[in-house]
Amino acid sequence: CLFWSELQHGGFILRQLFTSSAIFIYRESILQMNHAMEVLTGYRRDDLVGTRYQDIIHPDFREMIRHHCEAFEGERGVPLSCEFKIITKDRSEKWINFTSRIIPFEGKPAGLGTAFDITDHKLAIEALKESEERFRLLIERVTDYEIFMLDPDGCILLWNVGAEKSKGYKIEEILGKHHSTFFTEKDKKLGIPEMELKRASETGHFADEGWRVRKDGSLFWANVVTTALYDDTGRLRGFSKVIRDITDRKLATDKLRESEERYRIVADTASDTMITIDKDSTIIFANPAIEKIFGHKPEDVIGKSLTMLMPERLRSRHLHGIERYLRTGKKTFTWKAIDLQGLHREGKEIPLEISYGEFIKENERHFFAGIARDITDRVEAEKEKEYGRMLESFNQELETLVAERTMSLMALKLADRVRTPAAVIGLAGKKIMERGTLPENTMESLSAIIEEAAKLDILVRDFQSMLKAKKAAYSYENINEFVKSVIDIIGKEAERKSVRLEINLSEQPLRINAERDLLKMALFNMLRNALESTSEGGKISFITTGDGENIFLTVSDPGHGMPKEVLEKIFDPFESAKFHMFGMGFPLIKQIITEHLGDLEVKSDTGKGTT
Repeated sequence: CLFWSELQHGGFILRQLFTSSAIFIYRESILQMNHAMEVLTGYRRDDLVGTRYQDIIHPDFREMIRHHCEAFEGERGVPLSCEFKIITKDRSEKWINFTSRIIPFEGKPAGLGTAFDITDHKLAIEALKESEERFRLLIERVTDYEIFMLDPDGCILLWNVGAEKSKGYKIEEILGKHHSTFFTEKDKKLGIPEMELKRASETGHFADEGWRVRKDGSLFWANVVTTALYDDTGRLRGFSKVIRDITDRKLATDKLRESEERYRIVADTASDTMITIDKDSTIIFANPAIEKIFGHKPEDVIGKSLTMLMPERLRSRHLHGIERYLRTGKKTFTWKAIDLQGLHREGKEIPLEISYGEFIKENERHFFAGIARDITDRVEAEKEKEYGRMLESFNQELETLVAERTMSLMALKLADRVRTPAAVIGLAGKKIMERGTLPENTMESLSAIIEEAAKLDILVRDFQSMLKAKKAAYSYENINEFVKSVIDIIGKEAERKSVRLEINLSEQPLRINAERDLLKMALFNMLRNALESTSEGGKISFITTGDGENIFLTVSDPGHGMPKEVLEKIFDPFESAKFHMFGMGFPLIKQIITEHLGDLEVKSDTGKGTT
């Protein structure tokens, strides 16, 4: 009653306390409570009055409160004060600050409890503790980084495991030491330790890289971030330093720089053109040698398409090829030392030997690199060498052909000039000897003459037999096989000249009784003449067909052709040489084909080619 009287007649502060704090009177159960108690617990007054107060206390704290109450009842006049959790009507948990003392109520002692909701404060404290614990664990457990704290003068206050591992100092050895301990003597003389702290305090933080010293005197390259720490009033409380050992990266960077410098020197002094392009074939690098080979300066081509260095006919093929490779990852040709044509600034084509490479990172192609070498001298030398080999082979076969023709002519002349007179002499001598009227010594002379005439006849017959054996070289052959062997030879020269050979051979074998070397020589020279007449980029057609009785060989070129007056004399051996500097000429080709029971027909017109 005294308490209620105090509340009813007390001042403003007591009234505020009663309306803002949860207040209740209890014994075993709650006897009275204010509206603030309803707000705190979520229960209405009618629901809570008469209920055991322990029912709203969290189970984890009921035993503690029971002991408090027993001690409280045993110590009259000693207030109870503690913190615990309650369970509200909606089953949520709240932390409260609880105080209680004994008062007389309705003639009996009772407890007067006051409760304040401190849930937010409690959670904030717990969060702070958890955060501090996490920070402590983070600092202590991090081993890959050095993390330590400095006071405003630069002396060490905190030291983590990473710092101990990196620098070799245990925490008891290094606490209180100045951070300049880790700097080289040179940096100390330059004032680098003081400069780091000064810059950090001015700008908030300072990042730097440099050599640092371990306890054993060894050096490592460190990435250092120094951060100034200020309190709420703006007063400098110290510095944090995070240091990472990046010696391996430093060495790798130095090696990369050295490698790049070596590459730059090589690229600048190389006589071969070095070009780098991106995935769109845009040139991103070119060395100075590009001017020597292509006539362009590096700055003139960078940012432009690589196709500007190619003949028109190769550009779309290049773009389609690189698009296909980026899409499928499959190469259609080897990338090492392939021969291609380049385009000089003046418009002339240049024979090049090109090798390719690519840069791949994380399974993605980033750019391509190529080295181009001018092989004009080599190509010309190879052409001369190949032409020399072909010419030598041609001359040898032509000499053999001429020798055979000469021996045939000799056989005819021997038969006409020697064998016939020898036979006449032998027959006349025999008739004279049959008369038997001549002296003995004359008869012996006639006998010797007859014998020698017989020897001449035998000699001529033997020579003719040898030529007949020579002609026995004819055999039954598939003419398509002749064509293939000739293409193997002439195809290489056509490729160098960028002339396409379109070969269309009969699916059925075309057999003929042929002298292999002669017919092969005739076919070779037919193609050789066509190739000489065809310009670069042209096409020569070679077709073989048959109708069961005859075999047709057709060679067509798109060359300059021959005027009518030349065509009329094409089989004249004395005129043919005027129009064919090399080769056996049409007369001899016609002779070989005629010997194979064939015929040679030539169709030609100026500017329309020859068939």
